Amino acid sequence: WIQKSDYKEDEMKKVIMMPWCRDYSQLEEVQLVKKAMKQDDLAFLERAKLSLNSYSSAGSEQSYEYWTKSFSANIYDVKAIKKSAGVVLIVYVAISEINESELYSFVSDKKVRPLTDSVEVKEAIKIPINLEATVTIFDSNSLENIQQQIMKNFSNRFYIGEKVIFSKVIDLLHINGVYRVDTNIKSDVEIASNEVAIIN
Repeated sequence: WIQKSDYKEDEMKKVIMMPWCRDYSQLEEVQLVKKAMKQDDLAFLERAKLSLNSYSSAGSEQSYEYWTKSFSANIYDVKAIKKSAGVVLIVYVAISEINESELYSFVSDKKVRPLTDSVEVKEAIKIPINLEATVTIFDSNSLENIQQQIMKNFSNRFYIGEKVIFSKVIDLLHINGVYRVDTNIKSDVEIASNEVAIIN
């Protein structure tokens, strides 16, 4: 077993641990798979870690999450929820629309689903968060750059069940060059386990 480090990709050095790789040729294969799935490094690494739980006779949460993400690179978050004994609800959120019936067939395959489990598949309920903010800056000449940076800060997607934390919203707005921030969000916004927050 090896740890590969300091490999070069797109002229940028990165460090990544691949504990299941037995030689460097396997790491090259990993890169080809990642490119074929059109996943970025973070999404691919997350799916790679879940792969350690891909087969489970007990139907673990990680196993269902791995197989759901394997269905499409458009699925960026998954949560397996035990509704009752033998009933599992798979909640997903995707970058673009996917065929839910095909996803259901995929995760219901006998190679994925234990015989004792009944599986349901549903897209996460999207909770729109209408963010209104007034930002006071020190130098008006830096307005455009500040606007771009704030928009970039809010481009990251929320995960299923992740609540919108008031202090985090302020931190994303109160960047270098900003003197004061006022926002319509005054407290944390709770998000249920089958929901995902969408900042508007």
